[in-house]
Amino acid sequence: MDVITIDIALHKADVWTPEAIYLALPLDLPGWDAVFDTMDTPTRLDIEQIPGCCRDWVTVSGYVDVHDTRGGVTLACPDMPLAMVGSFAFGQRQLSMDHSQRPLLLAWLLNNYWTTNFRVSQPGFLRFHYELATHGGFNAVNAARVAAFARGPMITHPVVAVDHPEIGTLINLDGDGIVIAAAERLGDGARVWLQNLTDSPRVAAVHLSQWKLRFAALCDTFGCAGTALRVENEGVVLNVPARSVTGLRLTFQTRQAEFVRSS
Repeated sequence: MDVITIDIALHKADVWTPEAIYLALPLDLPGWDAVFDTMDTPTRLDIEQIPGCCRDWVTVSGYVDVHDTRGGVTLACPDMPLAMVGSFAFGQRQLSMDHSQRPLLLAWLLNNYWTTNFRVSQPGFLRFHYELATHGGFNAVNAARVAAFARGPMITHPVVAVDHPEIGTLINLDGDGIVIAAAERLGDGARVWLQNLTDSPRVAAVHLSQWKLRFAALCDTFGCAGTALRVENEGVVLNVPARSVTGLRLTFQTRQAEFVRSS
C-alpha cells in the first residue's frame, strides 16, 4: 500500500507557558465527513458520537480519515493519538460541526494545556511519525490496514540459510471486511477474536494451516467457550455481526510444529 511517511524531529525548548504543536493538513474536501477508530471500531465523527461529548478533538486508536463522496485521506497516528478535524476548535465545546467548509486536519503532537497526560514542560529531542494515504472512497478495512502497518512496520533480516525457503500461514481467514483482532495460543488450541469492520453482517471462514481442528465454539470476552460450531473440511464458518467482535475457541486434533519458518 502506497503511503506518504511524515517524520517530525525537533529539539524542544524548556517552555512553561501554555503551548501546543500541530501538524496542519488543509484539505480541499467541502461537504466532508470523517471517521476515526476508537477501540479499533470505525466511528463517524460528530454523527455517531454521543450528544454532548467532545468534538473539539478526538483520541484515535490508529487513524483518522477525512473524505467526501469523491475521495479523501487516511492519517495513521502510531505515536500520538490526538487529532482535530474541521478547524482549530480547542476549547469551543462544539455540540455539532459544520461540514460545509473545506476542513483542516490537525494532528496534535503535544501540549501542556492540562496536567493529566502531559508534563508542564517537555524539553529535549522529540520524534513523531505519521503515515498519510489517499483513497477514492473510504473503506474501513483499508484504513485499518494503513494504521496497522504504521503501528507495526515489517522488519526483515536474514537469520538462517536454507536451500528451499518455507513460507507458512498460521491462520487463514476468508471474509470480506473481517480482520483478526487478537489471537492467543493455548496448550491444546487457540482463541481467536474476529472483528467485522463493516456496517452489515459478514460470513467468515477460518482454517489453521498448522493444525487440524477437533472442536470449535464461540467464546466470550474472557475466552470461555460457549455455543459449539460445526467443524467441516478442517475449518469453521461463522457469522460475525456488523461492527462487532466475535471470539472463537479452537481445539486442535493433533499437535504439530508451533513455529513457521519464513524467508
